[in-house]
Amino acid sequence: MPAAKNGIKKHGAPKSKGSVRAKSGCYTCRIRRKKCDEDRDEHGNCKSCVRLKLQCLGFGPKRPEWLKEQHTKLRADIKNFLAGNGMIKGHASTNNRDTNPDQILLLRQEDDPMSSSESPDSRNVDLPIAGGEYSRNTSAMRDEPWTGTYVDAAYTTEDALELQLRHESPYDDGQPYDIMHYPNSLPGWSASVRSNIAPSYNLLFTMPDEDPYDSTMPFYPTSSMLPGGSADELVNHYLNVVVAMQFQLADKIRLPEVIYNAVEGDCYRNAARLLAFIHQRREAVPSVPALQDSTPRRQYDDLKLALSRGSSYTEDEAMASLTVISSFLFDGGKGEWQWWLEVAFKYARTILNRYMSPRAALMSCTEKERFLVKTAIWFDVLASVTTQNPPLFLEIIRELFAPDASGITELYESVPAELSMMTIMGCESRVVWALAETSFLAYWKQRQLDRGVLSVPSLYTRSQPIDICLSEPLQFPRNESQVDEARNRSSEIFRTSARVYLRAVVSGDHPGVADIAASVQDAFTVLGDMNRCCTAQVRTAVIRSTVFAFFVCGCLTDNAQHRHILRALLAGEGSVGNCSALVHLLDKVWSIRSRMSRQDPVPWRQILNDEKMLLV
Repeated sequence: MPAAKNGIKKHGAPKSKGSVRAKSGCYTCRIRRKKCDEDRDEHGNCKSCVRLKLQCLGFGPKRPEWLKEQHTKLRADIKNFLAGNGMIKGHASTNNRDTNPDQILLLRQEDDPMSSSESPDSRNVDLPIAGGEYSRNTSAMRDEPWTGTYVDAAYTTEDALELQLRHESPYDDGQPYDIMHYPNSLPGWSASVRSNIAPSYNLLFTMPDEDPYDSTMPFYPTSSMLPGGSADELVNHYLNVVVAMQFQLADKIRLPEVIYNAVEGDCYRNAARLLAFIHQRREAVPSVPALQDSTPRRQYDDLKLALSRGSSYTEDEAMASLTVISSFLFDGGKGEWQWWLEVAFKYARTILNRYMSPRAALMSCTEKERFLVKTAIWFDVLASVTTQNPPLFLEIIRELFAPDASGITELYESVPAELSMMTIMGCESRVVWALAETSFLAYWKQRQLDRGVLSVPSLYTRSQPIDICLSEPLQFPRNESQVDEARNRSSEIFRTSARVYLRAVVSGDHPGVADIAASVQDAFTVLGDMNRCCTAQVRTAVIRSTVFAFFVCGCLTDNAQHRHILRALLAGEGSVGNCSALVHLLDKVWSIRSRMSRQDPVPWRQILNDEKMLLV
């Protein structure tokens, strides 16, 4: 067999006919892996893009960082757009281009609100590492994942979203309309649902060595197939983009089947539409809460009214309640999330009550029920920091996760997957227990103070089992998968920040207390190690998943450099979610702190409670 030219061997399947490994031309054509015309119109757009009604992303020798982060999704959006307009052989057109001559595919907003942000750039932040050294590293990607948006001069986005949000309202008797149909020819849901999850979600778990735009890769339409074949744009956006952001550290094998089966329910589907609308609106108008708009507010009110009619709830309604909580989180973290958490709690109790014990319930219930219970537990534990009340699930958490009661004392790898919290939110079960017990200890201490009977030795004794539980760091391999790394890093950040929380409860909210300052430094060491060693995808997943840690450590440090680091990393995550709102809340705490005596405690818990912000 003759040697390959230049001694280079080619691997993999041959590229499909017509594929060009584009190395020049505009970025859009290079994403498509097609030859670029390179002849530009008067606006500087390549004529290939103009002819195909695609936004031209410009020219340059090297792809910008934001494009590297989003290329997989952009390529899928382009293919779906071209296929829908009959521009790909074998794909029938689903759009009437004659009636929409001005329709183009917008790949990136012209006025990127993050590009001109005055916030510190998290990509150039010095973070402390072991030994007191500092390292300058690339942090979480600054740009939000932009969705492919159809721009039509004759039909506004507001009109489209209004129709979609009203579709299948609890008070709408109209028949569901189909935007697109797909043949039910796939062998089974498990394969199809995994293929339809957002490219950014899959990218987190399997980072290819080669260019992910290799033409041999299968193309999956971004319009997701729903049971029965019907689809609408907001549900598509939820399934293709938002789910990956909503549950960044969840099990990538089990989650798709849970979500795609659950979205058959009317209530959950409407909640998914609401969340998708909020995500799109916050990307378009970052500074204004989406729920201030009348359109999503009507949908929200309809959902709440539908669930207010009874005292018991269905699985569909419980899944919807978790999604509405996520809607508040995507819109800044404030709102009536506590009401929806109680809905999820009541339904979770019906699941747990069917079995002899909480442990037996999680080992025996369905995948969807297990997901619902664990997610509700996680929301509840972090909500207790804000409400300053014991978690609703406290007794259940003690039975499931307390080291002296559950038997779970080893590393999480030895814990059955059915009982592990790592595969839901990236936090070891022992740390979940410690957080819940710390919130209860804070509640107990305040009750004792109010009655004038607090015993400091008793307080210290009660804190010791929690402190011991949090003292052992998680040992994890350095050659792990990216999703395992993201979970492990998140869990370590939760562990160290939970210790800050615990010691503040015991000693008071004084940053100058030696053991509080030492715990804060431990948390920053873990944070610095994450920032130095992890890829951008892992970093952004970790940062968005650990906002509790950022807030607690930020409130309990007077170190200006620590504050700068936290602010920069949070600001780098954009306006979708509660990272941006958390920056403003930290600024408020720091402003109040600057006018206080250093001998006074930081009133961070009172401020958090007043703001009603959920730290998830």
